[in-house]
Amino acid sequence: MERLRSWTTLLPRLGAALAVILSGALLRPIPSQAAARPSPVVTQLYLTTDQAYAAFDPLHAVAPPDVNHFAPAVEYLAAYFSFAGAQAGKTSFRVDFITGGKTVRRGESHRLTTTAGRYLLDVPGVGLHAPGKYLAVIYLGTRRAAATVFWLVRPPAVRVAYLITAAAWSRFHPTKPARPAHAGTIKRGTKQLAVYLEYAGAAHGATIAVVIYDRYGRYSASSGTHPLPRLPNGSDALPLTAASGAFPAGLYRADVYLDGVLAASLPWRAR
Repeated sequence: MERLRSWTTLLPRLGAALAVILSGALLRPIPSQAAARPSPVVTQLYLTTDQAYAAFDPLHAVAPPDVNHFAPAVEYLAAYFSFAGAQAGKTSFRVDFITGGKTVRRGESHRLTTTAGRYLLDVPGVGLHAPGKYLAVIYLGTRRAAATVFWLVRPPAVRVAYLITAAAWSRFHPTKPARPAHAGTIKRGTKQLAVYLEYAGAAHGATIAVVIYDRYGRYSASSGTHPLPRLPNGSDALPLTAASGAFPAGLYRADVYLDGVLAASLPWRAR
């Protein structure tokens, strides 16, 4: 079943004026009955992860990360889009998956509840099995409004993944892969930590990247993208320095990407 979250419809009832501001709508003169109503438009569309969807909070809404590589038979992926010019409560939309000109999944129909806004739609990966190039296409009513390209690829398999301390990372070397100790409790104010990973089945050119987000999905740190050090199997450890200088107390997740695919997501807390 598809799951829908909106930057506008889930907000508390703070008054019509605030709802207009948050949705990005602009006040305009009311057109005469003779004037043609403009067609609704999609102003932005891309895909993201189920983890980003789960982190969404309408009171702390931030745009999720743009992700366009997924594993075959992905359980859920999410579509982020913004729109304008809709008829609130009347304009319908759906998201289809297409490959080779064939629709492999026709999405469920939903209604836009505001004239303009931003939505996250969590979509089951039904029909996504074979590696290759796909399109996610959004329809407003019966009209194709926008499309974005994504790929299904088989990333290296993750055998082990966990947090380690910056001190443990400084002692680690992939050619002498003694397994480091788990980080244990992360203290608030920590400036740097690291992620340790063991993988298998990596091909030439395989890459790794780690990004940390806080509980609301706000960017907190990134390792950058690097080639895996050994093929086809091996281990690696990547340091992550807090973008704000230190990690405040709170909940976080470290998303591990192999070949652009979210391969592991590690929840943790700074206490």
